[in-house]
Amino acid sequence: MASIDKSWIQLKNRASLEYMDRVRKFAQYAEDNVKDEDGKIRCPCTVCSNVCRLTIGEVETHLLRKGMRSDYTKWVYHGEGDDEDEDENETDDVDMDLDDMLGVLNHLLPPQPDPEPEDPNEEAQKFYRLFGEAQSPLYEGCDPKLSRLSCIVKLMNMKWLNSWTDHSFTEFLKFIRSAFPMAESLPKNYYASKQLMKGLGLHCK
Repeated sequence: MASIDKSWIQLKNRASLEYMDRVRKFAQYAEDNVKDEDGKIRCPCTVCSNVCRLTIGEVETHLLRKGMRSDYTKWVYHGEGDDEDEDENETDDVDMDLDDMLGVLNHLLPPQPDPEPEDPNEEAQKFYRLFGEAQSPLYEGCDPKLSRLSCIVKLMNMKWLNSWTDHSFTEFLKFIRSAFPMAESLPKNYYASKQLMKGLGLHCK
């Protein structure tokens, strides 16, 4: 496949005709290559960071408003290349730190009205809980960026990239939890991991 020009990603003026045209072409490229049955693709904007799955139109809007991740130069989630020698780059593209995770949560958090103080609604409470998990270290004394939620997001990406079955993912979690007691806060199986991701509003297969 001929090399795809991605220089437009670095353009500062996202209101320019060139940038808008390239966004449309990217959306068309992704739609032709990876759109699922629900019509959604991963959004590579600076907020969603290839974690959130949105409609083509929503992805275009995000790219126009927020820009694309400047380091997403190999479009592994959008149909570019599937050679084995690209595996290392694929892993780099999905690596997220705590700030990335909080950015996604903040973007997804439903706006709350200002009026008189009142208890947050059920949807907001769910997101507040996830904020707490995102900021809570996986175990005492570990790197603050290593939270329960960020670990699960990365593990689920590994599952997707390497085509693990649900059973193999569950067996891997069991091994990690038994071999490393400090990781006992991780979900016990794939189903529990999937429920955690769904609580964040992320699509899991």
